[in-house]
Amino acid sequence: MRSGRSDILPSKLLPLIKIAYDLRLALSEKDICGGLELAAPSPDLPFHPSFMQDAEEHALQGSRKKSTNNPNPEGFEPEFIAGTSALGLKRTLNGQPGVYEMVVKPRVVLIRVLETSS
Repeated sequence: MRSGRSDILPSKLLPLIKIAYDLRLALSEKDICGGLELAAPSPDLPFHPSFMQDAEEHALQGSRKKSTNNPNPEGFEPEFIAGTSALGLKRTLNGQPGVYEMVVKPRVVLIRVLETSS
């Protein structure tokens, strides 16, 4: 019964997340000063802590300790993001397109968080 509920979540939320993502992308502008650009990861991308910040971890920081289990231990599938909750900034390195340094990591909500809260 629980597995049936987890299938409903993506089918109901995915269209809403895509619309919200498209709207945020349409409203944001590229900052061409100093090679800075907005960073807004797409839904369903794998979570990479070196390029993104977990919004749940950020919210729990200071109020209570989150368990320190490695979210991506070797041999397990990566966690995927549901959407972006805060935009980040990235800078082009040496004028090379596609090579970026994260100035401010975007905050993302993981699909796991949405599934466990229902």
